[in-house]
Amino acid sequence: MKRISYAAVVVAAGDTERMKEFRRRTRADAVSFVRRAVYTFERAGVGEIVVVTGFQAERLERELSDGAVTFLRNERFATTRMFESAKIAFSYLAGRADRIFFCPADIPFFLEDTVRREMQRREKIVYPVYENKLGHPVLLDASLIPEILAYEGERGLKGALDALLGVTIGFVPVTDSATALKDAGTGAVEKLIDLQNAQLVRARAEVILSGTRPFLNHGVAELLSRIDELQSVREASDACGISYSKAWMLLRAAENEVGYPLAERRAGGKNGGRAILTERGAKFLSLYRELSERTTEYAEREFAALSAESGLFPVRKPEARGTKGHETEESSDQEDTEELT
Repeated sequence: MKRISYAAVVVAAGDTERMKEFRRRTRADAVSFVRRAVYTFERAGVGEIVVVTGFQAERLERELSDGAVTFLRNERFATTRMFESAKIAFSYLAGRADRIFFCPADIPFFLEDTVRREMQRREKIVYPVYENKLGHPVLLDASLIPEILAYEGERGLKGALDALLGVTIGFVPVTDSATALKDAGTGAVEKLIDLQNAQLVRARAEVILSGTRPFLNHGVAELLSRIDELQSVREASDACGISYSKAWMLLRAAENEVGYPLAERRAGGKNGGRAILTERGAKFLSLYRELSERTTEYAEREFAALSAESGLFPVRKPEARGTKGHETEESSDQEDTEELT
């Protein structure tokens, strides 16, 4: 399994008081707030986004299934704290990613620029800091996961991070007030939404391959990717939120169009066998991913240029995905920082 550079965890297992207040003020539902966090991470080039659900899990998973999101459930969300949901996600991502962003679903208005600036730092823990307050998303090196999972104190993730010894910490000063969101009035929340909306507007391009009929789109590509990862069509279909029979139907339809098998069953194993991508299937998936990435980058560049000419959208020039940079600011101890939520 190929490791990814960046992953993100969005904890949406509980129905927090802050989320309830957001819904009351803005008349928006919880899905729209989780989607904001997911979309911002996607734009910044984060490779895998994990959403931990609990409260209204089926609804959240159903309505967010149109994106490349991995869903994990905290079945004990009603009797556990947020840190338990974080542990579920960190356990899943151990060995899969090099660096992991973490944020609760009720702090969803942070900006893409904040995420990218954190990516430029190389410390083991990176905090965005707004007016001397630690904020979200916090960026963690995956090597810290074993110690985080072993923490049994009462102070949640912040306590686990504070208990780490000899770990380099980076503080990134930002003007993004949404990173340290606590008790914001209605007007402040609406301004944060407007500011984020201005950055979120972009052109999204989906590549659909057709023969005698359309047979490969983002959804089918995601199914192939999950089969490659899980080596099981049943588990892959569950991860994609579709039935087992539909998964095989989509596979067979695509294979009929290209003229060769994309996945094949292998006998053996305690569960009676597994499924893997064929050599051609793996190459085909890689080709589709490359084509999709090039098409999206082209669409974003063209949209940015046309928007700048029209003045209709305050769209910034698109940056390269998965930005990797070097340290741009000195790390410094900040004694007056506020406790991480």
